[in-house]
Amino acid sequence: MEFEKLDKRAESMLVRLDEVAENMIITKKAVLSTDPLRLIPRTRLTTSPAREEEEILDWISPIEVSKYHNETCARQVHGTGERFLASDEFRDWKISPQSFLWLYGTCES
Repeated sequence: MEFEKLDKRAESMLVRLDEVAENMIITKKAVLSTDPLRLIPRTRLTTSPAREEEEILDWISPIEVSKYHNETCARQVHGTGERFLASDEFRDWKISPQSFLWLYGTCES
């Protein structure tokens, strides 16, 4: 009986993975196209811009990003990033049109 439950759960997960893979392909095509919203199924969109954005984000990934963002913010040490924002490199990048700033490092370092 327990194996049947696990088998059904595994099958359900595989179906969901197929859906995610399909959404990734559609998203890639949308990003590479000149009109990204053209490829998003219209049945998923509503008339409210806020709701439309929410549905698009849910469609791309059902992960609750705000939850992880809030948890990360709660762990942030006071003054984090101030030295970087005051650096000459950042200020030069910010005022230079068509420039880029390459950031590197490890996560949560």
